[in-house]
Amino acid sequence: MNLTIQIPDEIARELAATGGDLSRRALEGFALEEFKSGRLSKSALRLLLDFSTSDQLERFLSAHSVVEGASDDLSIKQYNNLSDLLLNSPFAGASLDLGRSKDHPRSVE
Repeated sequence: MNLTIQIPDEIARELAATGGDLSRRALEGFALEEFKSGRLSKSALRLLLDFSTSDQLERFLSAHSVVEGASDDLSIKQYNNLSDLLLNSPFAGASLDLGRSKDHPRSVE
């Protein structure tokens, strides 16, 4: 199947001026969004992008900050920001008083 998209000439010129194959970039962008939304499997993504090895696919996903299995499509940057936020929170390392006596085997300090 061939898919055609219409882009105004002025915008197409601007996008093409940044370099690279505009058709390939459009295909990669579309395929990546379909993969992230769960509508495209990893093997289908590899086939669609014509990668001969799984390493090529992994490099592609890494280059686009795709964290496999992360909920809500968290990117690596978002995941790291969340981790930093939690680690630097005023509550990080705080004791939790769960209403148990200190002698209780599941007490947390």
